Amino acid sequence: MKRLLPIALVLGCLVQACPQTSGSETATTAGPLWRERWQRVLTPPAGLPRAEQCVVLDADVFAHAAPGLRDVRLLQGNRELAYAIDESHDARETGSGPLPLDDRSIFDTVGVAPLGVSSDTGARLRATFLLPPHVPVERITLRGATAAPLQVHVSATPQVPFQAAAPESEIVHLEAAPGRLSLPVTLGANLQNLAAVAVVVAPAVPQLQSVAFEMRRREICFQPISTEPVRMVFGDDAAQPVHYEYAAHYKPTGTPLLATMGPVETNAEYRQPVQAKTFAFSMKDRLGVAMGLCVGMLIVTMGALIGMRR
Repeated sequence: MKRLLPIALVLGCLVQACPQTSGSETATTAGPLWRERWQRVLTPPAGLPRAEQCVVLDADVFAHAAPGLRDVRLLQGNRELAYAIDESHDARETGSGPLPLDDRSIFDTVGVAPLGVSSDTGARLRATFLLPPHVPVERITLRGATAAPLQVHVSATPQVPFQAAAPESEIVHLEAAPGRLSLPVTLGANLQNLAAVAVVVAPAVPQLQSVAFEMRRREICFQPISTEPVRMVFGDDAAQPVHYEYAAHYKPTGTPLLATMGPVETNAEYRQPVQAKTFAFSMKDRLGVAMGLCVGMLIVTMGALIGMRR
């Protein structure tokens, strides 16, 4: 079962910041998108270019887009297409509490790291994976077999000099057991930089070979208005979230028609934003300005006194 995500995250934003379409509209005239740095061209399902369709979001989109995908736009010609984001969830989830250990959601693999014997002690296995910024990891799966319970420690550390260590939400302790090697985690989505994710497993079970890092399947679903190519553009950290009425009326299906995405490319319309020049005054500069003002005021005062005596 899938749960529809709201696209609008800010309820009180201005209309200009959060463009809307009516429930029957699927496209509006595209505004200037020169700040969107990246693009991917979508290929529709074979023979059905104008059918309502979805495209599966992969880690590359999250890594290059603004947090929360607030900058993602779909373009067809000079029209901006409305869309909805559909996220895979287990029908038994209640919205609170831990996930079922046999979670039936659909997960996509973000990356895989081999497990090796830890250098500090032979009693543990360790795997390290470099996780791009903003990419959510919501489950890890130990690949291999075990006949004994396992203690699993997972941590994410930002790879930026002088940055504080990962928050507590990025450090988890888990227990795995035979037949239960997929474990829920919450990593990556809140990290603004590349992070090193370390997985430590004890005891060292030689049959365990690797760790898969996985995220829930998320699809962007939309209704094309022509047979022109559809472009997904993103990469504007200053973009505001957008709200489409289409998302409120969209009804997910169990087997949607799927489009495919081409590689991440530079958006030909992208222009580097011009940074306003700022002038930093040192303490010496400030003292000079203050002394200049004092001298000026003194001259004006003396001139006024001389004029009064005349």
